[in-house]
Amino acid sequence: MMVKFGILGMAKSGIAAAYKIKELGGKPFLSEFLPKEKIVHHQNITRDFDCEFGGHSDKILNCDTIIVSPGIPLNIPVLKKAKEQNINIIGEIEFGFSIKSANSKIIAVTGSNGKSTTVSLIHHTLLKAGYKSILAGNIGTPFTAFPIEKSGIDFIVLELSSFQLETIKKFKADIAILLKILRALTIFVMCSPVSLIRNDSLKSLSFLTALRKSSVILIDIKIWTNMPKQNFVFSKIKMKMT
Repeated sequence: MMVKFGILGMAKSGIAAAYKIKELGGKPFLSEFLPKEKIVHHQNITRDFDCEFGGHSDKILNCDTIIVSPGIPLNIPVLKKAKEQNINIIGEIEFGFSIKSANSKIIAVTGSNGKSTTVSLIHHTLLKAGYKSILAGNIGTPFTAFPIEKSGIDFIVLELSSFQLETIKKFKADIAILLKILRALTIFVMCSPVSLIRNDSLKSLSFLTALRKSSVILIDIKIWTNMPKQNFVFSKIKMKMT
């Protein structure tokens, strides 16, 4: 791989992406805020990759693309610098989509609750029908932990959180299912520039005032990004702002 990848965060998805990049011939650099002792299997990670622990240095800025683990705020100093340098910032889901076989169809599910039950039922139904299906994403196993770059997988069933959808760019589901949306979800308040309001801000009066006066795009609705009109979209949205 000619692209230089950096991995920000050594959670399961970040490690899966790192090993996938290595499988494909790349040499990613890994950066973790926590000390080495707090990271599971850190001995294997330090053996297999160039990495750092205990903070994010500017070394990751030498990469062309940074894969950010879900939940890491996109406004931390090192990512602000990366944006200033026009470094591509994506998540593991976006990276997985970029390398997956074109023959595999994606069924993606997001929303405030019921995601795990829904994706499990879909996956079970597909298997019973004789299809080769994998179940990945927020439900437990990272997207890139599977041989998604190879043909032979009929369906990829993904449970996606709002944090995972936060960093998609070209990701496109073939079928997207949006379950209930409640007010406790992370949301985008449209302003100039676009500002990301995280869950804890929902408690503030100023946020609620801004919400009533602004156009709001729920991050979860990004699951529809890039989907052509002929694709299926199932939606049940319930919002209650008082």
